[in-house]
Parts: sequence; structure tokens; C-alpha cells
Amino acid sequence: MASEPTTRALYASSDRSAFVRLEGPLRYTAARALRAFLDAALAQGPTELVLLDLRQTTYLDSTGLGLVARVGRLALTRSGRRAVIVCPENDVMTLLRSAALDVLFVMVDEPPVDIPSTLDEVPLTQARSDADGLGRVILEAHRDLAALSARNREEYRGVIAALESELEASRPARSG
Repeated sequence: MASEPTTRALYASSDRSAFVRLEGPLRYTAARALRAFLDAALAQGPTELVLLDLRQTTYLDSTGLGLVARVGRLALTRSGRRAVIVCPENDVMTLLRSAALDVLFVMVDEPPVDIPSTLDEVPLTQARSDADGLGRVILEAHRDLAALSARNREEYRGVIAALESELEASRPARSG
């Protein structure tokens, strides 16, 4: 039996630009590590260009879409400029557009600038299982996605409510 493809993240920065390449499927299973990586990558110094290369991304679940939305929101907040997504016109691009990510990103099929020839691979493994932490990351990813449009708010309202309820139920009772 063949093993399931894994998500790979690669990163480089130069000249006030951040380059992120995501390969393979972007699923909730990599969400905690991927969010930690993306947050750290975007926090490194002033960035005028954030380029997210999705040409080798094969699939995005709703959590992956929410993490991509987070990149766009963080880039816009930090620099006042929309980030760039590089992705050919394929099923992934159709999904990105249907989720209203073109509000946060400039979407192109070829990079508008040279991407560094060497990108460092970022490990996307977690040392220990933390279901509650993963649940919070999944919830925030869906909130980021829902914030993009009225259609997304309606689409993910039930998922967000269920995640909030589950996380609330898993909290230890307060004494006092």
C-alpha cells in the first residue's frame, strides 16, 4: 500500500521579500506546524513582497484554505500590500477563487519576480499530539476563511460553531 503524500514547506527571504512554496496536499493534519512556520516566516523583518508558490500544491482542505487566507491577511496588515499567489489555472486555483482568496492576493500563473534558486525546507512535524491546540488552529483557519466574504461566512458558520462548542466542552471546569 502506498503511503499518503505529505505536505512540504520551503522558504527563503531576500531583499525585503519572503518566498514560501507549499507542495503536496494542504490538510488539517499539518495545520499546527504549518501555521507556526507561516507565522514565524512572516514575522521576520519588514517584508514588501510575500510570494506564496502553490504550483506544486495538489489539494487544499478548508483548514488549508484558511491558513492561506491567514498569510494574505498578515501580509496585507503588515505591509499594506496584497501577497502574491503563483498557481496555474487548475483545480487548486478554482478553489482559491471560489473561496474569495483573490480579495487578499494577486493571483498569477507565473512568478512576477525571480524566486531564489535555493529554498530551505521547513520541518512540519509536531513533537507531541495536542488535539486541543490543533482544534484551535483549525478554528482560527475557518474564522480567517469566513472573514473573506458573506458566502464564506454562511458556508463555514456551522463548522465554526461546532468547533467552538467542542473546544469549550474540552476545557476543564473552573472552580471557585
